[in-house]
Amino acid sequence: MSMADAMEPDPASRKEAMRHERFREFWLEAESKEWKGLWEKGCFRKWKCSDLLPNDRVFGSRYHYKIKHCQKTGKITKFKVRLVLQGHRMKEGLDYEDSFSPVPHSTVGRLVMSLAAAENLHLHSLDMEQAFI
Repeated sequence: MSMADAMEPDPASRKEAMRHERFREFWLEAESKEWKGLWEKGCFRKWKCSDLLPNDRVFGSRYHYKIKHCQKTGKITKFKVRLVLQGHRMKEGLDYEDSFSPVPHSTVGRLVMSLAAAENLHLHSLDMEQAFI
């Protein structure tokens, strides 16, 4: 990929992501990886409209696209996709009581660093693909 590719802005929508011929396959692969990971972790279940109770509300989702760059060269290193709930339509107390963010606990990072230190390894960076509470 060229330096011009490094200047490519993050797509604002799936339509915009698929419009770029050279990146389409990378975005599709990243979407598939995200979807598969969420299914494997049990974040979804299949249901029918008849399963819904009269007061149940259904919310949409969308993909969020991010192009990751190497800090030294500026070249593209990763195409990252996250499936996010359109939570702006939710009402506290009706649709949810608490909110959670899928981020790793700080002890996970400390554990990885202590293992690296115990084994006399050099830790350059740590990238977690998907994190769930």
